[in-house]
Amino acid sequence: MRILPEPRGEDGTSLGLTGYFVPKGYVVVMMDLRGTGLSDGCLDHLGPNDAQDLKTVVEWAAAQPWSNGRVGMTGHSYVGSTPSLAAAMDPEGLATIVPSAGMATMYDHQFQAGVPYFLQWAGPMVAYEQIALERDLPGGEHVGEKPEETGCGLPNSSLTAGEAQLSGQYTSWHGERDWREAATAADLPVFMVHGVNDNAARVAGMDWFTQRAGRDGDKIWLGQWDHGSGCCPTRRGIQWTYALHAWFDEHLAQRDVDTGPAAELFLSDGTFEGGRTGDRTQVLTGTQWPPAAETLTLHPSADGTLSAEPSTLPGSVSFTGDPLGHTDPQGTGGVDFATEPVTQDTVLAGKPLLDMVASVTAPRVHLIGTLYDESPDGDRRRISQFAINPELRVGVATPSRCSRAS
Repeated sequence: MRILPEPRGEDGTSLGLTGYFVPKGYVVVMMDLRGTGLSDGCLDHLGPNDAQDLKTVVEWAAAQPWSNGRVGMTGHSYVGSTPSLAAAMDPEGLATIVPSAGMATMYDHQFQAGVPYFLQWAGPMVAYEQIALERDLPGGEHVGEKPEETGCGLPNSSLTAGEAQLSGQYTSWHGERDWREAATAADLPVFMVHGVNDNAARVAGMDWFTQRAGRDGDKIWLGQWDHGSGCCPTRRGIQWTYALHAWFDEHLAQRDVDTGPAAELFLSDGTFEGGRTGDRTQVLTGTQWPPAAETLTLHPSADGTLSAEPSTLPGSVSFTGDPLGHTDPQGTGGVDFATEPVTQDTVLAGKPLLDMVASVTAPRVHLIGTLYDESPDGDRRRISQFAINPELRVGVATPSRCSRAS
């Protein structure tokens, strides 16, 4: 129901994928990953066993007598990561994938250049294992089936990565769950759906799709919405249902269907909260992602200005940070750089990059830079965020200790 909350039946209940697509001639296959739901086995956290299982199920579905041999995959959040794993395995019969708020590497779920984001980094340690355990407890859907498998996924959790879970270092545990290269190279059309204000699946997690460099046949919906928790995957309501239906009609049923522009960016001129919950002022369309655009480079100055021209003012700025900054980034130490008011319509689209020179007085810190749009009355909307643990400044797999300044 979560992946397709609309339309609803007369009783107000979501029809879901099965209720919507089956009457239209589709077969819907639901799969519980090993160690979840009704499936036996040990939770693998999107590891190689999960990938092989996905390949097996796709090829089984494609070979059934009721199948035309073309399989599509979709899902949201954790389940939205499984399509990229399947694409990386190149199973026979997989014709397209539609990942919503998913990732192709578990590292992007836990860290952003070594910085843990909210409590997402603890998911592969605690949250997912708890879900797997609860299914075997009284009242769980798997209770009594195979008690010897209760908790057997714990050795596969990120706890086995050791101290690196504190530094954010990319380890062999992450390497076994990194499908980006193969997903990027996958020879099939991808319909990517993501929100730039998604704190559970940060937008950096779709970088593997960006690396496909506007491959012919790909499509993207990129909006200012969040993860849709407690609501819906894309904040687009019935529009999402129709878009998914059209996509599957073209790529699975092979009907002549218009699936819309290759890139659709949903823009909001409202508040930050409004953008996160689906406000839309206009839709910017394009022929590919990333879009063909001019590069905007901004340079900070010691006086707090931010401009297109390099600064001629010598000096630096400093601040004292506070660990509580993860809940109140404006109230616990930081420095601001601001441009002059923008005098013409400007769209910032693409992947922002931050080149920073900094010194720190602690052996382990998290440096986070946030790009804001500020209204004349001072209200701010987050556009994007940069983050790095300076220990990993030469690469997320290569710690380099910071010297304590005197």
